[in-house]
Amino acid sequence: MNEFVEELRFCTAKEFVHALLPTSDLFEEKKNYIFRGHEDSSFKLIPQVLRPDGRERMEKMSRAYARATGVLANASVFSAFFEFQLIRDFYKVSDEFGLYVPLSERLRKKIHHDVDVHSMNLWVDGESWLPDDMLEAAGLAQHYGVPTRLLDWTYDPLVAAFFASSSVAESEGDLCVWVFCQTDLVLLELADTSWPLVFSQPHYDGNPNLAAQRGLFTHWKTKLDSVATLVQKEKTHSFQVLDYRPLEQQVMNYCVGAHEDCPPGVFRKLVLPRSEVLDLARLLRAMRYGPARIFPGYGGVAKELGERYKLRRPMPDAES
Repeated sequence: MNEFVEELRFCTAKEFVHALLPTSDLFEEKKNYIFRGHEDSSFKLIPQVLRPDGRERMEKMSRAYARATGVLANASVFSAFFEFQLIRDFYKVSDEFGLYVPLSERLRKKIHHDVDVHSMNLWVDGESWLPDDMLEAAGLAQHYGVPTRLLDWTYDPLVAAFFASSSVAESEGDLCVWVFCQTDLVLLELADTSWPLVFSQPHYDGNPNLAAQRGLFTHWKTKLDSVATLVQKEKTHSFQVLDYRPLEQQVMNYCVGAHEDCPPGVFRKLVLPRSEVLDLARLLRAMRYGPARIFPGYGGVAKELGERYKLRRPMPDAES
């Protein structure tokens, strides 16, 4: 773990939960924090479409017909093309069936076409991806399982702890909750117009899961090439490539490159052995942080009932 990330290890579920409560010494007054839970502490802060399995899934789900090979396989413009078409498909089909979709001029413009190549041809060198008018739609798609370049976070640390323990299955290794202090980056964000980190909070109205989970997303902007100049840039290998680094490393390296001081404590990682996962789940359920709360509706209730046998404490042996 690099020195930019403070890692804190806990032995028991009770200590872990206490560390996540607002009264914990880890949190300073007047500072805003967001949280993300992982069942495997080795999992990196990399969005789905930048992981090998996520990118493959995105390409299979998308109607986009183009395939990049050779050195262009890592060109950011091709990944953006697949992602654009997939988010557009989610938007188009949702709209066709009368579901709520946010306003987006880019997604709406050629919605009568199966594949929108027109928009891709309008991209210019140095354009940032994702565009602002697609963030709302991308967040909605991401929240319902469509792979995008957004990372899910929550304002509620116990929601993050729920997702870290959601399998309620003991195993080797550790689970974790990431803690990200937004406040420490505000001054950097205000002072730097090219600051690439975006915080996006879609409207909760019409998305009961996101509202229940107090969710939001982070997005690290990617630079694109225009289609017109990509062929020439291929010859010199000067095209924009995908950035596969985890978020904490992107933030740290950007600050160093911009000759800015990286505030200490921006990222913390709270780690707990997975042998404590059942106790953690029981504590969270006692505070009403179970599937019925996280996934509002009958499905969440049924899921909570279905996991009861996993959380039941062993009955003591009867005396003979």
